[in-house]
Amino acid sequence: MNTPLIILLAILSVGVLYVLLPIAMDEYSRLRGPRVVTCPETQAPVEVDLDAGFGALTVLSGRPTLRVQRCEHWQDAESRSCAQGCLQGIDALAAREHGLLTRPLQRAGSSAQQA
Repeated sequence: MNTPLIILLAILSVGVLYVLLPIAMDEYSRLRGPRVVTCPETQAPVEVDLDAGFGALTVLSGRPTLRVQRCEHWQDAESRSCAQGCLQGIDALAAREHGLLTRPLQRAGSSAQQA
């Protein structure tokens, strides 16, 4: 191989390792875990899991694309093809900042008692 090509590949590899990988891993950690959102079809709070891997890959293009991986309302194959309108609020916030996405779900009985 040509020496300039080897140097270029080494610089590109270092850039991926030290720049893109931490960005993707940070987004993955923000998106993983269950979230409570309001279902636009039933207007009820539901627990969903976001596809963290897909979000981590798409954040490298500038803005994460969110999609639901699991929803507690998905009982059959028909309901899995919902419009996922519940993501609109999360998606709008993710475009500005990721504050909502870092809040884990609080299950009943696990919250701290208020004084």
